[in-house]
Amino acid sequence: MSLNSSPFLHWALGIALTLRGVPAFAEPVKCPSTIDSHRLHRVEIFDGHPSEQASLVPDESTGNGSARAVWKFEPFSGRRIWVVCAYRGTSKTVLLEMPASTRRCEVRFRRHRPQSIDCE
Repeated sequence: MSLNSSPFLHWALGIALTLRGVPAFAEPVKCPSTIDSHRLHRVEIFDGHPSEQASLVPDESTGNGSARAVWKFEPFSGRRIWVVCAYRGTSKTVLLEMPASTRRCEVRFRRHRPQSIDCE
C-alpha cells in the first residue's frame, strides 16, 4: 500500500526561529506516541517526499541498552527530509517535513521501539 492511498496525518513543520541567519526548530520534532490508541511502532527518514520511496539508512547506529540511530544531511541541498511515524495495528502515519536547514536526526529506541526523535 502506498502512502498516497493510505490514510495519514500530515504535520508540516514550517515554524522556525532564525539564529545567526540559519533557521532552527522552534519546537523539537516529535512523533506522537499514540494515534487512536495505536502505539508508535516505526520511524523512517526519507530524502524527498515518502511517495518517492527514498528511505535512508542511518549513518550511525548503536544496539546497546539505549539504542540510537543517527542520520546526517547536507543542509540546503535542494531536497527536503521527511520523517514518517508509523503505528502498530493501523495504516495511519504521521508525516513530518523538515526545514531545509536540517543537518541531522537522531532516533532513540528502547526495547526496539522508537522512544524519541530529535532533528536539528
